[in-house]
Amino acid sequence: MSEFHLSLNIGAKGKAGPHFHYISASEKYAKKHGVVHIESGNMPIWATAEPALFWEASDKFERANGTTYRELEVALPRELPFSIQLDLARQLAEEVCDTRHAYSFAIHHTKASDGGLNPHVHLQFSERIQDGIERDAATFFKRANKAAPEKGGCVKDRSWQASKRGKQKHAESSTRLLEIREQWADMCNQALSSHGSDARVDHRSNVARGIYLLPQPKVGAKSWHLQRRTEKRELDPVTNKMGPMPFTGVKNERFKHWEEVISCNKAIIAEQSNHAPEIQRRLADAERELAALVPINRPDRQEILRNIAEGQQSARRLAQEIWKLEHVTRRSIYNSMMRVKQKYDAGGNWLVRAFNQFRHRSTLNQLKKKHDAVLFAKSSKIKKRERFIERLCLHPYAIKEASEMYTKQAVQHSNYLASKRDLELEIESIKASLSCQKSTSQPLVYHCIRPIGSNSVIN
Repeated sequence: MSEFHLSLNIGAKGKAGPHFHYISASEKYAKKHGVVHIESGNMPIWATAEPALFWEASDKFERANGTTYRELEVALPRELPFSIQLDLARQLAEEVCDTRHAYSFAIHHTKASDGGLNPHVHLQFSERIQDGIERDAATFFKRANKAAPEKGGCVKDRSWQASKRGKQKHAESSTRLLEIREQWADMCNQALSSHGSDARVDHRSNVARGIYLLPQPKVGAKSWHLQRRTEKRELDPVTNKMGPMPFTGVKNERFKHWEEVISCNKAIIAEQSNHAPEIQRRLADAERELAALVPINRPDRQEILRNIAEGQQSARRLAQEIWKLEHVTRRSIYNSMMRVKQKYDAGGNWLVRAFNQFRHRSTLNQLKKKHDAVLFAKSSKIKKRERFIERLCLHPYAIKEASEMYTKQAVQHSNYLASKRDLELEIESIKASLSCQKSTSQPLVYHCIRPIGSNSVIN
């Protein structure tokens, strides 16, 4: 299972320009390493050549408590080559911004905590919806004017706002964000499958997947660097103790919390491993039985009655005659018409064409009449067959046979639903036993899980 990460960050006034310079490794971040691709789109005319002007204008002209940008920070599957990662980033930008929102994205290839590559994309986009009216920088970020749109700024897209706002502990994620998470997982899995990789991503939380491990919190680059500097402290030969921290008084709370989660997960996994083999075998058996069940649809009395009528010898004979008229007689006549039509239209000059048309006109007209006669005969037989089936459906013996078949199929459908329900309950019970003392681990899970799209900072 490949790692899935998609978080939504919100930029306050004064942060859009510096953040763009950070993700693009420009200005004071020019020495930043790992930026492999930068791209912008849907920019207004005055910022097309230099996207930084757009984000700097957002900082300058947005109102004091306004949002200058939103950013999706998304992990890219490390199993894919850069070209496919770039295609995925462009698909994400198109899905999120379409042609209405100005955006800039940058792909970073940095070092992960496990020593491997950490490919990810920063998609920075504006909430302002472009409506085709050209505006200068000052007007673009003004409050929208519904009465005179050209005098006001672009309308803001509110679909990214949390569904509940206020003083509650955690705001609920917007429906738009949840949709993007699911769509991104589908895009990644499709790209992984096309590339021939067995890795997959899952946008659901651990609890939704029945995994009662604590989710790993985000540590962040600063905390990792601080930890690496701590590990590089040298031993003092005089006191035989480790040297002081490079930054004294700085507490690496994020890394400490990450280590606590990893330690707790190891204990949970160790507890699960004691009974895992037997429980996993039972789970696999139940899932295999559920997959082997042949679906049986709910029976339809009218459909059964019509199937009985269509199975009668006279109805089958009429069906065969209709098929023959369509696929044998009509096709033969049609092919003959096409051959004559080619001769009818042949000729290098108007004199030869006129002669061919005169020669083959009567043959072509006869074939057209035969073709129309076949279509009329087919239509007549279809109507005759439908009238015959309607009469059979009213026959007492057909109604009795249909009632018996309906009762039998209804019992089969009921047995199928009961078997399916029992197996699903058994699977849920087995998964519950795999939760490894759920009552003990759940409080920790709910304490550590942050709402989707919330700020990644751990206090």
